[in-house]
Amino acid sequence: VVVCSLAHAHNMQPQPRAWVAAIQIEKRLRAELKKNSFWHQSVRELRKALHHAYESTIFADFQFAQANEVEQQLWKSCFYKPIEEFRSRLRVAQQAAQGVTALAGATPEEALEQSAMLTSAYTKFLAGAEEAYKRLVARLQWELGDVGASVEVPSAEMRALQQAVPRLSSTGSTAIAIAVHRCLIYLGDICRYRSQVVRPKEEQERALAYYQQAASVLPTSGNPYNQMAVVAYYGSDELRAVYYYFRSLGVSCPFVTARENLLLLFERNRARYAKLPPRPPGPGQGITPGDVATRMVRLAGLMYDRINLEQLTPTRAAAIAALRQLLGEPSFREQLSTAPPANQLLLHAAIIFVFSAQLQDLDPAKRKSSGGSAAVAAAAETPAGESLQKSLLRQAALTTTLELASTLCNALTTAPPAFPSSHSSPSLTAAAAVGGTAGAAAPPQHSIQQQQQQQQQALLVALNVLLPWLATHPHLLTLTQGSQAAPPASPAAAGVTLTGSVA
Repeated sequence: VVVCSLAHAHNMQPQPRAWVAAIQIEKRLRAELKKNSFWHQSVRELRKALHHAYESTIFADFQFAQANEVEQQLWKSCFYKPIEEFRSRLRVAQQAAQGVTALAGATPEEALEQSAMLTSAYTKFLAGAEEAYKRLVARLQWELGDVGASVEVPSAEMRALQQAVPRLSSTGSTAIAIAVHRCLIYLGDICRYRSQVVRPKEEQERALAYYQQAASVLPTSGNPYNQMAVVAYYGSDELRAVYYYFRSLGVSCPFVTARENLLLLFERNRARYAKLPPRPPGPGQGITPGDVATRMVRLAGLMYDRINLEQLTPTRAAAIAALRQLLGEPSFREQLSTAPPANQLLLHAAIIFVFSAQLQDLDPAKRKSSGGSAAVAAAAETPAGESLQKSLLRQAALTTTLELASTLCNALTTAPPAFPSSHSSPSLTAAAAVGGTAGAAAPPQHSIQQQQQQQQQALLVALNVLLPWLATHPHLLTLTQGSQAAPPASPAAAGVTLTGSVA
């Protein structure tokens, strides 16, 4: 809306000189790319000139730049296209180095050398791109208004900027917030691309930090949450990815691509879920957080896409049973005492199933089942069938939420083991069992109490999502068919809009 209004206001005004120059440089760049490589010196010089022209346009007439999507064009022409070219060439070189494909007659050793050279050039390019966008964020906030973003810029550069550029406003407008938010997304993307070639964990954490800032600057946008979901998914954390996708869809300006990404995730999860036993292993046979997450994601997928509804009950039973068993594992109890409560499986599961339950109440549109039992699919052809399907889904979603809350409450009353598993080796445990010390000392009592408190806090954080929501949505407790309970008029009215800081 802001951009459309700006475009209308500027449609009769003269174009900034920098913008006219940028258009001409774009034409020259396209022509040069037909003759030379994307990394040829002449192409790089034109790209640098184009970067300067686009950035000059932004500060010469910010409203014009917003109306004409100058920031997006800057990213696409000066950074995203070279990044895509680097990634494409790296894939070819890496496959050739592994002997999967041939690379213009190069031997695997030569392909490996070329891959190393490309990686070096690529990481340098990404480093330059990150510095460019940090400077852009700093200047936008200094010159046009601070919106709360924080980026590291060398103090000498910042002093030079402050001396050279007058500050027009100390408080940023919504338009400034949109621009800074977009730049922070690009910064996160740059780190995410870098994580695919060097320092995966470190760069993913840096990407998440930028995305979290973007969400704080513009809480109504679903874009940052979608990007965080991508990072979580490629980090093999499906449950966290679903959590972020739901947040991306639960804000007032949802990121529409998140739904497609979510459906793709659910489809891939279905294949992984099929490899699990129908029931979790018995006590003492070992269960991992990954197993529980796979079952939870499958259950969320069934409720979200409304396919194979006859699987809801057994899938829910197996997921809850697996969670109960996991909560009894000393190693998982120890994880609860070390990881931040807002960054754990329990909270993510709680929010996912609250969202799933709320979604059944908010979506009145008729959606036929495209699979599952013949009875449900046939019944969905009629209004009565739609009502039956909705009733089944509401009951499944609410039952899951209630059982999850019950499981966590029961876990609060279960005393954790006095000695977490990682503090004792088998030999020390055996020595203690026969009265020997083997030189080992038991953890101090205050340390055990602190661990217990941290474990309880992790459980309480998740319960603090589930129980207040259940208490404030009594109309969902009417689970019988043909319920006349009126759903909320909008997601915001129902309290499903998820904004604010990122867990």
